[in-house]
Amino acid sequence: MCGRRHGDDASFELTPGSNYTCVSQNGASVGQLSWNNSTKILTITGSVFFDGNVTISGSGTYSGTGVVEAAGTITFNGNGTALCATSPCSFTNWQGASGNTSMLTLVALKTSSATAIQFTNNAETFQGSLWCQPSSSMTFVKNGVTIEGPIAIGKFDASFNNATFKPLPVIKNMPPGAPLPPNSGATVGAMTITK
Repeated sequence: MCGRRHGDDASFELTPGSNYTCVSQNGASVGQLSWNNSTKILTITGSVFFDGNVTISGSGTYSGTGVVEAAGTITFNGNGTALCATSPCSFTNWQGASGNTSMLTLVALKTSSATAIQFTNNAETFQGSLWCQPSSSMTFVKNGVTIEGPIAIGKFDASFNNATFKPLPVIKNMPPGAPLPPNSGATVGAMTITK
């Protein structure tokens, strides 16, 4: 765990203006998360838990396979903020035939019918996997959000404009502890957006 227990931590900024390394250990399982502010690279291995909220306010590229779990919410801030496995963000150069096997799963554990994952500004992009509780939601406050990768959420706010979903590339490398185990299959029906 990175932070104190009991969900009373302030928000943790995943892409701040300074470097950090965070190690999470639960028994024999170890996860590590490092941010290099000079190169704007987030390196993830395994599962890392934050006992509070997580914010992403600066753009960067991530490398590795892992899960970031927040006891509270996950919020993207800032116009044009992007967190992707490729630089620049490229759906066709990620997973699939490109050889890039990085996969970041963001998990917001906030319960109830509240917003667990929120994109607050225009033209924000996330390339990876998003997950929240079935009773929680994902909200788009402004326009032009792009999500590349699988999502497992209870519901999402349909008041957004021009959101783009690119749901499932050929995924080569899901991290242990991801919402679906590796090599699992699923059939998804047509997406319905209601206002």
